[in-house]
Amino acid sequence: MTRTLLVVLVLAAAAVGTLWAGQRGIGPVVVTGENEFDIVLFLGTPRKTIDRPGIDLRVPFLETVETLEKGLQYASVPPCDLRVGNQTLSVDTYAVWRIEDPLAFRRSYPGGKAEAILALRRRIDSLVGDWLGKLSLEQVLARASLAPEIDREAREALLEKGVVFVDLRIHRTAIPDEARPAAFEQMGEQRR
Repeated sequence: MTRTLLVVLVLAAAAVGTLWAGQRGIGPVVVTGENEFDIVLFLGTPRKTIDRPGIDLRVPFLETVETLEKGLQYASVPPCDLRVGNQTLSVDTYAVWRIEDPLAFRRSYPGGKAEAILALRRRIDSLVGDWLGKLSLEQVLARASLAPEIDREAREALLEKGVVFVDLRIHRTAIPDEARPAAFEQMGEQRR
């Protein structure tokens, strides 16, 4: 009786240990959470994607697992100075995005989320700069959301990389600190 109890306890401890190791990314078990993708890599080459929550198996030491977030993610673009009309403006934008295709995302950004955010920031900066350069100062200051055209361009450009833009907006538009005295002087002259 005690021998059977001991065997049951050892098996239960082994099962709990295997599940714990799976959550840590070691051992033969892969535990996928509800809000994540797991990419199983066989000697560094993507073999399969696990996108449903649950438990899966892998070959230890030969296969590794890379986890990506499934939910919405936020990318803030540092303010950039743009020339609009005869004014220089500091424009701060942000994007809300998510991973649509984990394998395409992994191929496009092998450095992971940090590399993806840098590439997204460059792309957003380029799109926003091109679009705002076509507008007058009044048009720029009157809107917080960007035109559907820029949204569509951003979506199409990044869909093949496994990324989907959910929202792209102007967070803040301001006159840079260096240009404020000149702007205040110009405002005073316009009021006279």
